[in-house]
Amino acid sequence: MFTKEQLEKWEQMGYVFPPEYANWAVKEVVKKDSTPKMMQVKLLNTPEDFNGIVEFEVVTNITKDSKHSFTFTLWDVDSILSDSPDTNTDSFLGQTTFKVKDKNVFKFLLTEEMRNKAFADIEFGSAECYIQVSHPDAESVYSRVFKVSKNRIGKKSGNGPCDPVLVKKLVLSDKERAIFLATLWGETWGEIELKEVAWVYYNLIQKYGFNSGMANSYFYLHGPKDPYGLYKSILYYLGEGPEYENDPVKTGGTIKTYIKGPFFKDVVIPRLKRQMEFVDSKVLIEKPKTCIQGWFGQGYWGDMNIRFKADWTRVWAMATMYYNLQQTNKAHKILVKEYNAFNYKGQNITTFIFDRDSILLYFEQEHPNIMPENYFDIPQMLYYDKIPD
Repeated sequence: MFTKEQLEKWEQMGYVFPPEYANWAVKEVVKKDSTPKMMQVKLLNTPEDFNGIVEFEVVTNITKDSKHSFTFTLWDVDSILSDSPDTNTDSFLGQTTFKVKDKNVFKFLLTEEMRNKAFADIEFGSAECYIQVSHPDAESVYSRVFKVSKNRIGKKSGNGPCDPVLVKKLVLSDKERAIFLATLWGETWGEIELKEVAWVYYNLIQKYGFNSGMANSYFYLHGPKDPYGLYKSILYYLGEGPEYENDPVKTGGTIKTYIKGPFFKDVVIPRLKRQMEFVDSKVLIEKPKTCIQGWFGQGYWGDMNIRFKADWTRVWAMATMYYNLQQTNKAHKILVKEYNAFNYKGQNITTFIFDRDSILLYFEQEHPNIMPENYFDIPQMLYYDKIPD
């Protein structure tokens, strides 16, 4: 039997050993990285109100090979006598997770829901907020405190305050509810800022029935065939897809093992739970109320840039055209709402919800000469790295 020293010396000289010896040598000589993991957070841009985005950078020696994600939490300083972070007493406003990257610059959207939490029981004109950055391998760090106005400053998105109307209860089986939630995750990357998309599918189901209504979603139609298994894994996690348990996943393993992996645990589940809370408390209830009754159209900015005249794509072009008219005050009725969001990769997934039938009526009957003959003359939605005004 060779000694450890001989193996090390010969391996350094380039000799190849039988697997049982080489593996033993490697196990003996490889040392774990014991460097302490550290983080710092630097604010790059802060919003004026809760209709904007905090952009910040995490400086760290944690590499993208980490099995864990960053967790970002927004807090509101509760004590008027202090502007220092204290997560034991401060108010929790919201949370999201992102994977570690080479350049860790992230964008955190401040929503209307966060605004309501911040001003639930106070009359101040602004909130004192900060971001907590957490990772299992390092101590949490905190950004400096920044002020966010109570009043909405941006007014063009079309998704401001409204008077919700009472609508009919939507009755779904347990299986249908799971499919509804999985589809919502797929259409929105699970981002809570896009939760209103749930109402689009509520409307579609109420008008066309469950299968025909859900068939408006690409994710619903193709999810069962997706080799990465996200659709199946969400159904399986929710207890409504036992038949998928042993289905293979392209990244390795099966659905059963996939839901135990870091991506599903750190990225999918937290977002799924937030959207599930919204659906179960606002949509699937006895007396639901919505601001977009009868709206059947939805698409992220990439969809809105499609310019083909096929029956199922032309409405995106028409909605984009109407949005431009709406933004320039040439059309005064709000038929398109804009919702800014970024997915866990930091990619812009700004999404639009629109009143499909009213927009078709506007261009095809009421104003037939406004729509350009060449759809490619309609301005593009340029949202690659857009931060809302």
